[in-house]
Amino acid sequence: MIEHIGVAPDRIEADGKIHRFSTNGKKDDKSGRYVLHIDNGIPAGYFQCYRQDIKRTWRAGRDLVPDLTAEERQAMREQAEQTKAIKQRQETKKQQEAATRAVSIWRASGSAPFDYPYLEKKNIKPNGARIDGASIINPMYDVSGRLWNLQRIFSDGSKRFLAGGRKRGLFTVLGGVKLATEARALVVEGWATGCTVAAIEPGTPVIVAFDAGNLAPVVGAVLGRFPGLKLVIVADDDRKTERLKGKNVGIEKALAVAAQYPAVSVVVPDFPINAPLELSDVNDLVSWRNQ
Repeated sequence: MIEHIGVAPDRIEADGKIHRFSTNGKKDDKSGRYVLHIDNGIPAGYFQCYRQDIKRTWRAGRDLVPDLTAEERQAMREQAEQTKAIKQRQETKKQQEAATRAVSIWRASGSAPFDYPYLEKKNIKPNGARIDGASIINPMYDVSGRLWNLQRIFSDGSKRFLAGGRKRGLFTVLGGVKLATEARALVVEGWATGCTVAAIEPGTPVIVAFDAGNLAPVVGAVLGRFPGLKLVIVADDDRKTERLKGKNVGIEKALAVAAQYPAVSVVVPDFPINAPLELSDVNDLVSWRNQ
């Protein structure tokens, strides 16, 4: 079916994940994407070409795709399971390798200077961040305290994680306080926001989840380890995105987590009416007020 619009990936993987591919023959082009599911023995999925503004969904047994016999479905299920297992082993291997690199880099790095451009721009202290080459780095731990990955922040504010490294469920804690000794902790998306929140409420642990999509995995992991802990998510308020696209990811993700866990509540920055729409988090608000 993909071939009918004149574009197709070199290889199709039935692992239920989004795969991007070129639709113009150039290696750096990623304007096409597809997903193929065969877990239940009935192939189904979708493909999309942003360049041609085309999106199609399909399922075996309809959409001009012939249905499969029971034997064919079983064979596809087995193939999907094998592919999934291989992918999982490869992903685990990459994550382990990234963890080894993270430990090596962290040990060899020094304390981040207070005058690093990003810190001065955000009006925050290093809070345990280190310097490695042209970037400051922050550790990303699992709930048992194992270092798996690093977040690099460059002077222009751009951020990177180690290639192939794990991110899901990883976090860092600011405030110099251990979660095991506290009854309450704050949770934020970004590190700069965490630094500002830690300065506003000293003595309270601040958990940095690194992005909105990681809030749920982090909260789940933390509460699984410390079930008596009360968590307050200091959410990002993506006002500009809400105005332009009708979606406020920061607040929506935070509220979804709070709805799942009774021990979790949500607070949102109180932006004045005249605050620029580009401001979305506590660090933005404090920096704007201090101009």
